[in-house]
Amino acid sequence: MLGLGTLVKHEMKAVGRRLLPFYGALIVVTIFFGLASFGIGTEGMFGEILSGLTGMLYCIMVFGVIVYTAIVLIQRFYSNLLGNEGYLHFTLPVSTNAHIANKVVSAGVWVMLSLIAAGISVLILLLCAVTPPELLGELKVVLSEINDYAGGVKIAIA
Repeated sequence: MLGLGTLVKHEMKAVGRRLLPFYGALIVVTIFFGLASFGIGTEGMFGEILSGLTGMLYCIMVFGVIVYTAIVLIQRFYSNLLGNEGYLHFTLPVSTNAHIANKVVSAGVWVMLSLIAAGISVLILLLCAVTPPELLGELKVVLSEINDYAGGVKIAIA
């Protein structure tokens, strides 16, 4: 009898084939945007146009990652459980609850991975804009402000 782990493993592989290249493209576009906006060659009209175009492409990619992740997850749910593939999936020796749990677990993991990809993207932009010591200094200021508003909650900063 198949278990939930086996279902999740195959679902993660199937969804990963479609989403991971898209997340990689987001990181590549982020690097181009960071270099065009904060790096070399940003002087003059060509630099401004390049920065604007890569900025638009970056915004489209960030929005696209969110939308494409949702579309892929909904499409996989529909086709695997309600579409033609559903007939094959329901012949497996697994309960209906396991199939639904598989989709929920997989969707949760992929949503978290898309948030991580977006976070890495923002971190790359921050590292292009400022040096790491400056970033850590500003992070300390932000965390101390959060600490003031939170009422003395201890936040460890290395």
